[in-house]
Amino acid sequence: MKNSKITRSLAITLALITLFTALLLGACSCRFYRRNVFDYNAIEYSRPDYSAIEQAFREAEDSISSDNIILLSRKTNTAMEKVDEFLSAYTYVNVEYNKDSVAYGDEYRWLSQKYNDVMDLYYSLLYNLLESEYEEDVFEGWSEEDKQSVRDRYEVTGEEYTRLQNEITDLQMQYNALDGDIGEEFALAVEDIYLALIDKNKALAKLEGYDDYAEYAYENAYGRSYEPAQAKTLEANIKQHISPILNELYDYESLKQYVDEKLAQGGSSGSSDSSGSSGSSDSNISIFYDYIEYAESTVQEFTLEIGNDFAEAYDYMKECNLLFKSTPNNAPNALGGSFTTYLYGYEAPFMFVTCDGSYADISTYVHEFGHFAEYYINGQNGGSELDIAEIHSQGAEMLFMPYYKELFTEESANEIENELLFNTVYFSVIMGCMLDEFQCELYTNTDEYRADGAITELFDKLLKEYNADEYGNLMGRLNGYEFKYWWSIVSHNIEVPFYYISYAMSALPALIVYEDSMVNRAEAIESYNYVLTYGDGTYGFEELLTNAGLASPFSSSTISSLADFLKEATK
Repeated sequence: MKNSKITRSLAITLALITLFTALLLGACSCRFYRRNVFDYNAIEYSRPDYSAIEQAFREAEDSISSDNIILLSRKTNTAMEKVDEFLSAYTYVNVEYNKDSVAYGDEYRWLSQKYNDVMDLYYSLLYNLLESEYEEDVFEGWSEEDKQSVRDRYEVTGEEYTRLQNEITDLQMQYNALDGDIGEEFALAVEDIYLALIDKNKALAKLEGYDDYAEYAYENAYGRSYEPAQAKTLEANIKQHISPILNELYDYESLKQYVDEKLAQGGSSGSSDSSGSSGSSDSNISIFYDYIEYAESTVQEFTLEIGNDFAEAYDYMKECNLLFKSTPNNAPNALGGSFTTYLYGYEAPFMFVTCDGSYADISTYVHEFGHFAEYYINGQNGGSELDIAEIHSQGAEMLFMPYYKELFTEESANEIENELLFNTVYFSVIMGCMLDEFQCELYTNTDEYRADGAITELFDKLLKEYNADEYGNLMGRLNGYEFKYWWSIVSHNIEVPFYYISYAMSALPALIVYEDSMVNRAEAIESYNYVLTYGDGTYGFEELLTNAGLASPFSSSTISSLADFLKEATK
């Protein structure tokens, strides 16, 4: 996911619901690959009947005391089927809202609010089943920790919880509706929303029994198998080993000359995404070059090299129209960013790729397809741990590198590879760590940043600490704004707080896969496929990397060794 607009905490909750449905129905949880064939473009949306959902849950609750296990099973399954129908509608409208935030804004808001109500019904039923005589029958195979998480979640349901969730959704939608050029005025408007959102998020975490929002987000929202303290260790290692060499990884003078010439010609690149791409785009153009179409046969060739499952996922994506390419022409009201989500009810992933008309669209396409393939293979369990999920995407980007020579001249391909490699270091590793530290400070010492411009000052301070200011300033000039305001367009801060560290945590193994591919490409692909296949929660983050033969990013020696490789690779 790049510049995600889908809340990953939702995805984790949905996986839990589907798991419970499978248990009740006695379904097999075995992995299967071939998904149901359908046409996304033929889907006809209708708003879920919330009163019918309420009725189904009332009947399921009443059946608990009926002393009739068959009736209980039937009524509970009916309630879960209603939830599944609701989630199918919710995930579909999320995609359509990203396509057209004006046309689907009201429907998305209604579904988001009703989602909280549906979750209240869901956890109430689970809690009452846990407290009933049917606990052992219904929850066979559940750990005590999982059962306790249901009890904990039930205890916080109610008016206050729902109110906070709805207020958070409203603030996020206010952010999405902001318009204007990136700069001081825009950043100040974001600051007001961001501070209000921080207060709401902290209140929500406290309601769920957490004193620290970062711990709540790491554990409850994203299901990470490591703690914020370990992330701080990584951040220190990055500052020690990667930050000092950052300016050695690109040609500053050449890039500065390019920026100067571009600006002298009368304009910037027009790109305001987080990729740092120097490709050109203009929202007023009538002809938009489709780099994804240009690279299509090469991408297909790449999927065949990675393996049968990867290639089958590609064929399925094309067959079912599970890709939307958002451009200034076909989606003028689209939200920025690219993501891959899972369509519940259809058991299929969906790719949303925002294109700017530059070669970087190819990289974004490959990135999102890494997510798509893993969802295709593992279904609802795809993306169960974000740091693993982003290895699927960033690892695909790294392994695709040699194919640029098929698409461009050798000189251009080398330049593209170096730029993409540097962007992975800068925007994934450096910014992943930096934004995590940024958010930790804001959530810990919120009152110190309520003055106008204080959040921007913090971001600017961290840019210098990570030695990331020189390149950032060049990118800011190229795109027509001061880079110290870049934080305000990173939607992750608003939509999915503390998500961004996953880019760093996953980019490092992806870079190791790339390094390994320089020595033995077949073995590197084998390591990648292992992570892809078992990225379903079977193993925790570090255990999975060990099994795949990849070094741990928490090790200082790993980061030091990688720094040496990067200096050589970008010469």
